Amino acid sequence: TGVLERVMRKVLGIPLAIILVLVLFVTASLSIWTNTAQRTVLSTSFVKAELEEVGAYSLAKTWLDENVEEILPGLGETEIYSFFRDSLSEDWLADQVGGILDTVQDFLDGVTDTLEIAVSTEGFKEDLKSNLQETLLEQPPAGLEGMTPEEMDSYLVPAYTSIDELPGEILIVVEGTEHLVPVRDAPKLVNSASSILMMTAALSAVLLLLVLMYLMGSRARSAFCVLGGVLAFTGACALVFKSVVGNLASTQASSLDLPSPLTEELVVTIVRDSLAPAGTFSIALLAGGIALIIVSVVVLGRRFF
Repeated sequence: TGVLERVMRKVLGIPLAIILVLVLFVTASLSIWTNTAQRTVLSTSFVKAELEEVGAYSLAKTWLDENVEEILPGLGETEIYSFFRDSLSEDWLADQVGGILDTVQDFLDGVTDTLEIAVSTEGFKEDLKSNLQETLLEQPPAGLEGMTPEEMDSYLVPAYTSIDELPGEILIVVEGTEHLVPVRDAPKLVNSASSILMMTAALSAVLLLLVLMYLMGSRARSAFCVLGGVLAFTGACALVFKSVVGNLASTQASSLDLPSPLTEELVVTIVRDSLAPAGTFSIALLAGGIALIIVSVVVLGRRFF
């Protein structure tokens, strides 16, 4: 009877344990990457922070300088363009891009059914007036030499009035948003997938532990040791994969014909920051698995269980 019981235990337990190991490995690995996506490419706060870190708004002005002749031929050499460009402060650009990202996020989250992007020109108009005054004070036209800032302000009242009459807000309504339904559903799908994967991984870990204890005759030490090994192996594999992707991005970026003002260093920085949460999750899983092995050897080895 004892022999038959051991045989049946192995016949039933080993295949089930193998299946649970595979399920745990796959779900835990995918959970790392779905959680990483939630915290990076699908996170408005991450995108805002990343744009600030890589100096995107300064790069935008550089791109405008390099492409203005293609957009509006002849404008780049005019004083009007110089006033316009110098009045595009990075703070104003950051505020507008942040507002646009929030609007897009609300649309993706289903808070709004239409995609209407509002760009406020108030800050730009104030910067334009300040830039106009500073330029005329530094390089005054004939007859305006020696003017104080207060006198220049009085002289520029008509110009200030014209600037104030410009629209305070530019509203851009994006049509055909029905084509964006798959994109709109993507964050929800990722969030749902992440929750399902985490629950499945947790359930698989518990079931695997029970099956291992059944398979090994209720020996908790060996069961916890095997579970810890699976978790540590999963974390190590995810960490290696993250390192491979990061190194691949570093090597491939140098061979890409990147459009200005993008640089190899910029691309590597974005990839590195986007993968950072995956590294954190992988290390946590690896450390948790190793801790479980240590507990099984040191604590359970003392026959407390």
